[in-house]
Amino acid sequence: MTKPSENQCETIILMPGLDGTGISFDYFISRIPKEFRVIIVKYPPDQALTFDETVAVARQQIPDDCHEPLVIAESFSGPVAVQLVALGLIRPSHLVLCATFARSPRPWLLGGLPQIVLQMLLSIPVSKRIFRLVIEKNNEIANPLHEYLSRCQQNVESRILAHRLQVIQHVDVRDNLQKIEIPCLYIQALSDALVPSACLSDFETGIRNLEVAKIKSTHFILQTQMDQAWKIIREFISKH
Repeated sequence: MTKPSENQCETIILMPGLDGTGISFDYFISRIPKEFRVIIVKYPPDQALTFDETVAVARQQIPDDCHEPLVIAESFSGPVAVQLVALGLIRPSHLVLCATFARSPRPWLLGGLPQIVLQMLLSIPVSKRIFRLVIEKNNEIANPLHEYLSRCQQNVESRILAHRLQVIQHVDVRDNLQKIEIPCLYIQALSDALVPSACLSDFETGIRNLEVAKIKSTHFILQTQMDQAWKIIREFISKH
């Protein structure tokens, strides 16, 4: 891709999933042309933040000189990005939401487990066999993805991951979706075992200027379908 034109963003803000490390973007960044300035938002691996504190931490990492960046937020960061844009804390040119939600995607599950139980479960290393059965059956994709998740477990305390799941349980940014007026793209994974397909309906109802792209993928779109995802995003920003 050539250097971004004047009507396109020149800075890309990447907002991570539950682990908050940004490690997950290693593969996707390699697909982004060098002409773009890439900024990765990260969440503290040892601090149990509220949702509002998480939004504030994300905002602090976005330089004030970013002129109308493209914001790409996946999973846990989806509602964080919605809040940033809807409240005018950042003014991006486009917003891309990947495999995410506006309210708790699994209220019956997250609400039924105490944090101590979640913490215990998250501290147990997931075997490659279980990972392939539940998350990704393709070995070529599953092996590096499993390695990435293992690195995340080593870098983020299980109590922090459990706390973030509790934060998700109470999050609800549906009322702010109607405040988003910039072009918005939602990329949905058709084989997502973590975020149900029904989560898309909140965005379709709330955001007027919304486009939807559906990819044959598990929850980890930007980690397993990097080329297709970037192609869809590039075409989206080119149209607007």
